[in-house]
Amino acid sequence: MTERRRNARDLLRRARARISRPSRWTRGANARDSRGEEIAPRSPSATRWCLVGAIRSLTESAGDYDYDLVGEALHLVIRQLPEGALYFSVCNDEHRHAEVLAGYNDDHRHADVIALLDRAIAQGRRPT
Repeated sequence: MTERRRNARDLLRRARARISRPSRWTRGANARDSRGEEIAPRSPSATRWCLVGAIRSLTESAGDYDYDLVGEALHLVIRQLPEGALYFSVCNDEHRHAEVLAGYNDDHRHADVIALLDRAIAQGRRPT
C-alpha cells in the first residue's frame, strides 16, 4: 500500500470520527456552527460537518490544502457508490467527486454516510 493510500485511509478514519454522531453531521452545507449557520469547514466555530466538509476540514491547515490527499480520500469513497466505479472511469476530478459525494450526503441518512465511509476505509486496505 502506498503512503498516499495510508494517509487517505487515516484521513477517512478521522473524518468518520468527526461525524460519527448524528449531532455532529449536517446536510446542505460543508459545515455549520452551533446556530446552524453555514460556515467554512475549517472554522473553529464549526460544530457539524457533511461528509465532504469533514474530509476537507481535516486537511486544510495554515492556508495549505493537500489536493492529492483529498483527491485520494474522495477516490476511495466514490468507488464505494453503486455507480462509483463507472463514474470514476469517466471522471477523475476532485471537485466533481466532492459534488457527487455532497449529493450523496444530502440524499441519505447519517447511518448510510457512515457505512459508506466504513466501506471506503476497508477498501483502502486492498490494492485497486
